[in-house]
Amino acid sequence: MTHYDIIIIGAGAAGLMAAATAVQREKQVLILEMGNAPARKVMVSGGGKCNITNMAANADRYFGNNPQFVHSALAQVTPNNILNWANEHKLKPFEKTTGRYFCESGAAAVVNALINDVKPALTLFNTTVTGVIKSDNVFLVETNKGTYKSNSVIVATRGT
Repeated sequence: MTHYDIIIIGAGAAGLMAAATAVQREKQVLILEMGNAPARKVMVSGGGKCNITNMAANADRYFGNNPQFVHSALAQVTPNNILNWANEHKLKPFEKTTGRYFCESGAAAVVNALINDVKPALTLFNTTVTGVIKSDNVFLVETNKGTYKSNSVIVATRGT
């Protein structure tokens, strides 16, 4: 059984960005996605133009059982970081309305950039996670296709 540095559950925008960061740090990454394609919601966002970021993103706009949860994430990745990433990938972000940025290149170009950033990672589609067990500081991720082992697990699945 291959031992990965990180297993990421979910190949949406958050999972792919997490994988890209891990790949940049030369980690061996496995991405598990229950669907048949990555970043499916990105493909339909913004009417195909992909609403990539909003300058008004801040913690007081998020709700949940732990309202402090988003502070760390928003401090780590700002809307300007996302715009810089888009510009580096030549996605041509533009401000549609005050503070709301979309990609002239379209959602498919955004998805392609995300996929390109994670190329060294292995991605398994149509793979459903059925359990995660931690034993002796190692995670065993059980799926419909077998069990995978890693040092860390990131769960980046949809909120609903």
